[in-house]
Amino acid sequence: MFFEISLCSFYVLVFCFFIYRSAFFNVGEIKKRTFVFLFLLKIIAGTLVWATYTYYYTDRTLSDCFRYFDDATVIYNSLFDNPADYLKLVTGFDYNAADLEQYIAKIHSWHRQYNTDNLFNDNRTIVRFNAVIYLFSFGIFHVHTIFMCFVSLVGLTAIYKTLLKFPVEHKNILLISVFLFPSVLYWSSGVLKEGLVMLGIGIFTLSSINIIYFKQYSRKTIIGLLFSILLLLFCKIYVLLALTPSMLMLVVLRKKITTQPIWATGITILFFILIGFVMQFTNANPFKIIADKQVIFTNLARGGTYLIEKEKTQSDTLYFHPHQKTALNFTGKTDEYKVNGYYTKWRDHRVYDSVFINDSSKVFLKIGEYGKVGSDINLKEIKPTITSFLFNSPFAIFNALFRPLFFDSKNVIMHFSSFENLVLIILLLIALFNYKKSNTVIIMYCILFCISLAVIAGSITPVLGALVRYKMPLIPLYASACVMLFPKTITTKISNKLSRFL
Repeated sequence: MFFEISLCSFYVLVFCFFIYRSAFFNVGEIKKRTFVFLFLLKIIAGTLVWATYTYYYTDRTLSDCFRYFDDATVIYNSLFDNPADYLKLVTGFDYNAADLEQYIAKIHSWHRQYNTDNLFNDNRTIVRFNAVIYLFSFGIFHVHTIFMCFVSLVGLTAIYKTLLKFPVEHKNILLISVFLFPSVLYWSSGVLKEGLVMLGIGIFTLSSINIIYFKQYSRKTIIGLLFSILLLLFCKIYVLLALTPSMLMLVVLRKKITTQPIWATGITILFFILIGFVMQFTNANPFKIIADKQVIFTNLARGGTYLIEKEKTQSDTLYFHPHQKTALNFTGKTDEYKVNGYYTKWRDHRVYDSVFINDSSKVFLKIGEYGKVGSDINLKEIKPTITSFLFNSPFAIFNALFRPLFFDSKNVIMHFSSFENLVLIILLLIALFNYKKSNTVIIMYCILFCISLAVIAGSITPVLGALVRYKMPLIPLYASACVMLFPKTITTKISNKLSRFL
């Protein structure tokens, strides 16, 4: 215990010292002690994430933060068997080598059970991150929390620095909008992918605006942009896709196709609609991916057991609803079952047959088992066409931005989320009814990103608990856009009071 406390204290002091000494945290009139305070506050929030998954959600195998940490332990232990194996697993170089199978078989997050779109498995990114931090933590989980808190602090600071590149008022209120929303503070501070996502969004936003809008072609900004693209590509590709319209809007302004940000936003939206219309007739139809994802997540939300036939290289998926579990007969070998009863057969992620089977010679492997979630919602079914996607978008945006509401809440965390959503609604109403025209470029940048991410997350996610996490990256930009639309009379008094502390 003494060593654990000492090591954690050491890293906290190191990062605090770095904040005081680094030019990156020279942000306007904001004092360095403010960022130290935010860093310490994030460590408290990250510890709360640890406590939540230790004492409230006690199944370690279902907890993302512990699951990724335990998987990283396997990679770290490979360092003592063969350092070359550790490097291959961390870097991804030659990771399909046969001698790595002994480790990969123990890493539960390495392969997705339902990787339908052949995209990169982003679970590996956070596992590899933990495996690298393991070199400094010696297996102490809270050290990983401290590192992730600093990583996400850098990302949020980059977002804040981007906003201050434009003539904005009430910088103190913007600071709160970026850093202190409960879900941002909570989810970005745990040992989860969200911390890395915030780093990617922050560096991408700062670099892309510097390069495209302000024409600053320094080596630092170019490296920052490339780094953020790679990070988001391997961490949360849909967040990178949601940032693309905002970047294109900057390009439209830069090329002087129009000098009005609102018109540039309209041109950008029209461009993506036309691209979507063409792509729906190709093999790279993005709406089919979204429709399939919606079906898969909806099925996972209702729970059940998924099997495939053991002896076949290609097999349809057998699905058993929780009340059909009596039809499964455990053979005594890990994840192997025989079936006696009705089951539902799946092909291409959709139901196509219902079958009765009573064949004791067939053995099936369990590839997934999920309990029914308690916070699922009904989604409008999306067809793999742009018209279906556009028709569904308003419902998706509402679900992503403003749910759960109070009547949706079924536990303490959901109650906090519903209160936060009420604040988001109030911010939007104040902004709409007290609109002042200023800083339209950065406001439209934020709005385009928020709408894009909300449409993607709200279209495919039927679980409110998951939706709270998926929408978290848009909250700093959403809240900041609303605040920048506020008239001066609303925020001056608040800003003056905050300036004493910040």
